[in-house]
Amino acid sequence: MPQPTAKEEAAPVTESATETATHSFSTTTEEKPLISQAAEKQVAASFGSLSQALLEEQKRLLNDKMEAMLRPMLQEWLDTNLPPLVERLVREEIERVVRRG
Repeated sequence: MPQPTAKEEAAPVTESATETATHSFSTTTEEKPLISQAAEKQVAASFGSLSQALLEEQKRLLNDKMEAMLRPMLQEWLDTNLPPLVERLVREEIERVVRRG
């Protein structure tokens, strides 16, 4: 059996075919909805939960990335600035205690 060519497989979509497909999925006032309101609410709630979970995961990933980027910078700053800062504060406190004593 010969294989169809790409031209044979891709049949052109006419406006009437598109309208027919759209019409078959839409409901009119005479037709009943495809799913009940309760099912629609459950589905909406499930998608809402999924959306919230994805948002939380994105926030967590962003926080993790930011921490990974900032940690080396903070460590470098502390290594450079903390010893002189502590030394200066300790010296000032010793001078204050000696003057009071």
